[in-house]
Parts: sequence; C-alpha cells; structure tokens
Amino acid sequence: MKHIGFVVVAAACCFPTAAMACFLPEGSIELQVVTAADEPAAVSQSSRYQPFAISGEMLLIGGYEYFPYGLPRVIDPQLLEFAAHYGDVPLFREAGETEVLPEIFYFLYDGMTCEFQPYQIGEKVY
Repeated sequence: MKHIGFVVVAAACCFPTAAMACFLPEGSIELQVVTAADEPAAVSQSSRYQPFAISGEMLLIGGYEYFPYGLPRVIDPQLLEFAAHYGDVPLFREAGETEVLPEIFYFLYDGMTCEFQPYQIGEKVY
C-alpha cells in the first residue's frame, strides 16, 4: 500500500495556497478548496480544537484502535476521499482506497491550511 508522504507537491493550479482553505460542504462527499472568506466553515470542521486531537488519544473506529501517526501535514485534497464523520470532524482516506477500514485515516486537522492528521490502525478491540 502506498502512503501519502509528509508534504505532497502538486501543480500550482490545484494546490491550496495561503488564501485557500479545505472544506467539506454539508451533504457532500467531495472535499472543496475554498477561499479564506469561508473561514468559519473551514474552522468548524477542523479537528485541532477537538479534545481527541489535543490529547493525541487513540480513537476507536469500526472496532479497531487508531493512533496519531506523525505530525499534521498539508495534503492536496484531490489525493483524498471522504470516508465518514467522527463527531463533527470529516474523516478521509487515500483516493482509490478499497478497504472499508484502511490502514490510515486522515482527519481534517486545520481546514484553514488544508492540514490533515494521519491516524494509523492498531489492534482489533474485542
């Protein structure tokens, strides 16, 4: 399985800039790159202010433990696809991933900078 690296370099036409933010519109499964004018919406979906992200705690998803994996990283939204919500925070996986519970999930860590925090699968909890 190929994993997305720490920083993904993409064409300038498609990659978020300092004036752009990442946002998942209500009812949509496609991550949008929006202008910073949509800041409240982008911030509301960021996990960086959620207790689980602040404490770096393990998350239970589909009966498996997922742990923070490295530091948040800027990822081109075109390389990810929506998987689910964890509370109010959108959860993504690599585009084209076929596993229901992939090895790594990506939380939208900071919508204002399109940073994602990877969480890697641990042990199955019975």
